[in-house]
Amino acid sequence: SHALGGYLPALKAMAEYGRPDAFLVMAEGYWKQTPAAEYLSFLDAQAGDYYDHPGNIAAAEALGLTCVFAATASDAEWDAYETSYRESMEAWLAANPFDPDRAAFSTRCATWWDGYQKWGRATLGFGIYLLKGNVSE
Repeated sequence: SHALGGYLPALKAMAEYGRPDAFLVMAEGYWKQTPAAEYLSFLDAQAGDYYDHPGNIAAAEALGLTCVFAATASDAEWDAYETSYRESMEAWLAANPFDPDRAAFSTRCATWWDGYQKWGRATLGFGIYLLKGNVSE
């Protein structure tokens, strides 16, 4: 959705240009709880950048799409994703000890992990939505 300007613009594009009765799989973040101002600042985001999980479904259905199936990542799955992301950054750091961007990247790695532990794990979730188009020909 980020390539199309966010979840709602992506859904609108699919509702407008999608084939009738076509299926669309969207994977999107959602707020598990109201984000703290500090977390929004950390992400350089606004509260309106994401819906909650039911809001993701409602936004799709308001555009005439039908949610056929929805699932959310468990805390363990989200932890595995974030841990893998951190490990990938650490592997790059180990493999590139003389890169001029290493110090900034190392700071980013540590800062991102801290932000995930402090706010992200409890605040941001990840959902997958199977949607069916109801666009008339």
